Order: sequence, then structure tokens, then C-alpha cells
Amino acid sequence: VWLLNPDTIVAPDALTALRSMVEGNAEIGICGSINLSYHMPTEIQARGGKSYNFWTGRVRKQSKSTIVQTPETSPPVDYINGASMFVTRGFLETVGLMEESYFLYFEELDWAMRSKGRFQLGYAPGSVIYHKEGAQIGSSPDRLKRSLLADRYLSRNRVLFTRRFVPWALPSVMFCIVLAATERLLRGDARRAGVMLASMIEGLRYPKKSPEGT
Repeated sequence: VWLLNPDTIVAPDALTALRSMVEGNAEIGICGSINLSYHMPTEIQARGGKSYNFWTGRVRKQSKSTIVQTPETSPPVDYINGASMFVTRGFLETVGLMEESYFLYFEELDWAMRSKGRFQLGYAPGSVIYHKEGAQIGSSPDRLKRSLLADRYLSRNRVLFTRRFVPWALPSVMFCIVLAATERLLRGDARRAGVMLASMIEGLRYPKKSPEGT
């Protein structure tokens, strides 16, 4: 199954490259593409996937690189970027579907965590997509340009994910959310700060589910 964001344009051989990579390695459960910026086509958003800082609840920043510089292998990643995910039938039958309680954000990280020890995360360097990033729901990489919807679910789901998989990191993750909300408040955006804090509380109160398929 190829999961592809609606705000993407794909190179003609993107799917062929994904299928070829998966067929050549039976241990791969999810395979990702090179994600290039639609507006700056030589800028790489992700090489297959990204890494996640469990202490802060944030995606680790990648050093900027261009398509000319990209190597054939991806650096270690914790999940495959959701803009393009090629998922095998075996993965779906073993791990199950995405967790729907997140609604927005963190589903792909949850999926990868549930598959640990059973499937590898793959990267097909010949599969290229162009991603408009945030075009659908305002999830801009620039924190000051994000929509309220994006900030709400980012705050809520950081807590949900942390409670589910790494509860020992919950205090530090919540501290980082409070710091981010305080920054918004100091910039004069009290409404956004309130949304982030309320969403954090919502994440704490949300019924806890045990990871399925693990």
C-alpha cells in the first residue's frame, strides 16, 4: 500500500523505486522516498524518514542538504516520513493499521514504534516526491506560521505518544510544551498559548491505550 500526501507531486518512477527496494529486502516493512521541497526542488526535507527526540517530543533538526549532495543511504531514522510511505502487506497483517486516536501527527512514529524488532524501515533513493509541506492544514516548519489546528494536535499528541511509549519522558516533554506556549505568550499570542496548554491537558486526560501489535 502506498500512502501519499495529497499535497505532493511525484516523479514518474517514484513508485517503481519503492517497490523494487521492498522486493529486494523482505525485512523492510515501511519504505520511504526522498522528500524534496515543492517550492525549492533541490532542498531535501527528508531522506526516507526522520529521527525523534523522546526527551523533548520533537523531531530532530536535520542539516540542510540538496539533492546533489544526498547519499545513497539514509541516516538512522525513528520513523518514515508520512508524506510517502510504501507499506507491505506483511507489515499490515502483523502490526495493524495506523492508530486513529491521534487524528493528525504522530501516527507514523507510533506505527514505527509498534513494529520495532520485527520490521526494518527502508529508504528508496530512486523514489522522489515533491512535498508542499503544510499546505493542507498549516503545519509549517516555521513555528510562528503554524495554524492553531496544527499547534493543537502537535501539543496533544506529543503527550499521547509519550504516555503510550516512553512515559519516563513525560515531565520533560510537558516542560517543553509549556516553554513553547510561554514563547507564544511573550510574542503577544495569548490565544495560541492557551490552545497549546489546553491541548497538553487534553492529552493527559485522554484514555490511555496499550500499543497494539506489540
